[in-house]
Amino acid sequence: MKLKNWDEVVFEDIPVPGPVTDEVIRNVISESNKYRGSVRMATGRIWNDEEFQKYRRSTLSQPLP
Repeated sequence: MKLKNWDEVVFEDIPVPGPVTDEVIRNVISESNKYRGSVRMATGRIWNDEEFQKYRRSTLSQPLP
């Protein structure tokens, strides 16, 4: 595999991350030794996109004080 030159990589757009699914969470848990900076990721306490959207809708529907 040939690596790109640094000047090609610097000007590329950052790739858009895909959706967080149950499969992604299982992969994160199985590779937890790579995620030393985040205890939540290392222990698998991650919301998938459906759970996050449910929480987000619930939170945004609450009336302000």
